[in-house]
Amino acid sequence: STQEESTLNTAAFTGSGASPLSTTVTDVGKADVVNMGSITANKVEVYGRSIRILDAANVHDATTSPVILHIDEETNGGYAHIGYQSGSVPSTSDYEIHKKVTPTTPPSSPPTTVVAAATAADNYYQLVSTPTEFQNINSDLTKNYMLANDIDFYDSATGTKKSLTPIGGDSHAAFSGKFDGNFFRIQNFTVSGTSRAGAFGEINGARIDNVGITGATITGGTTSADYAGGVVGYATSSTLKNVYSDRGTTVSGANGRHGGIVGYTTDTKVESVYSKATIGAGGGIIGLAANDTKVRDSYSEIHTTATTGGGIPLAAYFIYYINPTAGTTVDNSYFIGGNFSYSNITSKVNNTYKVTEDADHTYKASLLRPGSPTATTADEKDANSSDTYAAWGNTINNTGAPGAKWRIYEGRTLPLLTAFMDGTATTTYDTRYFNANGTLNAESANTAKSNKGADIETTYNSQYVKIVGKDGSGADVVGGKSNVVTYAGAMQYNADGTPNLDHIYDYVSAGTNDFDKKNGIRNAGTKAILWSDQDGPNLRGVNVTVKQRVVSLDNGTIKPDRMYNGKSDVTDAFISELKKGSINSSGFTAEDVEAHSVNLDFTTGHFKAQAYNLEYEDTTGTTIAAGTHADKNVGKDKPVKFTGSIDFSGDDAANYYFNNASLSNITGTATITKAPLYLKINKTRADAKIYDGTDAVLDLAMKQTGTTSSNITLDKSKIAPAIGVTPSTIPDGAIMRDDNDTVDNVDLTNVTDPTYTDTAGNAQIHVGDHKLQYKNVGLRGADAGNY
Repeated sequence: STQEESTLNTAAFTGSGASPLSTTVTDVGKADVVNMGSITANKVEVYGRSIRILDAANVHDATTSPVILHIDEETNGGYAHIGYQSGSVPSTSDYEIHKKVTPTTPPSSPPTTVVAAATAADNYYQLVSTPTEFQNINSDLTKNYMLANDIDFYDSATGTKKSLTPIGGDSHAAFSGKFDGNFFRIQNFTVSGTSRAGAFGEINGARIDNVGITGATITGGTTSADYAGGVVGYATSSTLKNVYSDRGTTVSGANGRHGGIVGYTTDTKVESVYSKATIGAGGGIIGLAANDTKVRDSYSEIHTTATTGGGIPLAAYFIYYINPTAGTTVDNSYFIGGNFSYSNITSKVNNTYKVTEDADHTYKASLLRPGSPTATTADEKDANSSDTYAAWGNTINNTGAPGAKWRIYEGRTLPLLTAFMDGTATTTYDTRYFNANGTLNAESANTAKSNKGADIETTYNSQYVKIVGKDGSGADVVGGKSNVVTYAGAMQYNADGTPNLDHIYDYVSAGTNDFDKKNGIRNAGTKAILWSDQDGPNLRGVNVTVKQRVVSLDNGTIKPDRMYNGKSDVTDAFISELKKGSINSSGFTAEDVEAHSVNLDFTTGHFKAQAYNLEYEDTTGTTIAAGTHADKNVGKDKPVKFTGSIDFSGDDAANYYFNNASLSNITGTATITKAPLYLKINKTRADAKIYDGTDAVLDLAMKQTGTTSSNITLDKSKIAPAIGVTPSTIPDGAIMRDDNDTVDNVDLTNVTDPTYTDTAGNAQIHVGDHKLQYKNVGLRGADAGNY
């Protein structure tokens, strides 16, 4: 059973031997079940998403009851395929198929289980073991067939590939049965001289599942009537699921009429497929997609040999032609390099990405947009991150949990199709922290810790997480995939019983000893410490998640002074004090502080300090409490309130998170002092006058009244720049603008006309040189008190 463990009644099983399996309709199998060997039991009952039994003759139920197979056809397209040797077709009473069905009427009807005997049409598949048996399919194109092993057309005597006659097409009718490759391969063959070229030439109403094409050379015709594909040349009203064409396979033919998987499709579903073949001017998945073609959960990583007449290489395509353009649906797919199609992208292309490789060998994924055959850079994201493919929902994960169609190793790989991965294996290993120079961190708490077969979570500390083993003296040293990791699960093993690690990887750089920020496991985020490729096992317990380190401001009070500038904002004054160390911050690692790789950033998070009013009485005599509203005016120890957050800058900024709640740890007041304004004095020495017995100055140019131009005025030539205007520097002596960009209301008082005085201000009426004094010199207006 692959039911969730939480649904099983294990107590009943251990107590009395009763079946622990849940009989609830919705408790379906979560993963495929495959039997390639023999079973003898009193009763055989299987729960799987899909179930494949290689040979019915090797599964023996000792009672008269049938073997019962529970599949999840409704939710996950599950099936039950049962192989048999030629001439030994099982009875319909040998197997019983249970399927969950949700009635459509009435809408509120609960799911129910439909029970039916297995049938030759739906469930029984004749086994194919040799190239000859494969070719014999052409003698009965309506039956169901299943591979019992790889089918290899390589002629070891001549060292060449043998020719394959495609199944269906040309001189034969189209193949209309079902074919289950059991995830074996059809390999090392050639096809040429046919208008329907491929392992299968032409299929109609057929289903092709679970097979790979490797080492094939498929050469299609070059006319508009010729089609070629790695798996199928020409497909009508059919389904291709879990099929691929791998490296070493070459498909060529007429432009736009050959593809890595299939040359032509109409009314056909192509699901969970990939192609890494070499092709000409065709499509990585499909050459020409006609009406009602549906592609889902697929990717193309092809090489192309196509060139222009002048020898210039042509771009690769995911689907070469789409005709009509609105007739094909593509979901949850991607392709590497090249273009999506020679045709325009329509709204039926959803959650599909173009992946490109940058000069630094990092991969970026760009979401395709309708209306153009090429992807834009508007949504370019990290192609090695599961977050990029969030729209694919639970069909993708980075943990290896069962049930997903895609697996991505965080920070290491593009999405991989789980159907083709080599089983699932849980990894167990020890880790320790290492310094950037490759030496072990000497802290006493840094001991070897086992992941216990699970993903690891830790907090950023400037150190590198590495798998460790023991050297000859028993000391911990950097380890890797082969010497200190144990693997448990269904994966390939060598003849000596050791795990086959050909498709498992760990990061080791000879130049940096694995201690670099890009590839090593140090920075905040999730990254796989071990990973595999498309042909490797689906590894569990390999994620290391480094959480951001929290930085907080310690308790303290800041009391900056600044000159009046028309604004209630006192942020700059507070930032200046914070940068001087007026308040300490906790959380930065000593290594990052020493390296100056992280600094406080007050801009990104829109940190703001704003001055508020002191207590005062309004015009009605009402007392307004301090801190009631923002206030720009001059005052001592005015209360201040903080908003926004503090972020970080520097190479290690992303490894830290600021605890905004710690802003409450700091309190502050601001003293705003008066700003200067300047007078303009037009004439500084009065004309001489003849003695008249008074201290009055008679020179009209020196007077304030009775003249068209006062001698002393307020210099209003300088105004603070408006908000948003550059440069924003406020000149000395400027009249300020308030928070609403309104120029302050300030002017000179009514200054008296001058009189003659001595230096002490006493009136002088006698002959001689004297001082001149103006009285009532001051400021008036609503904002006068700020200057």
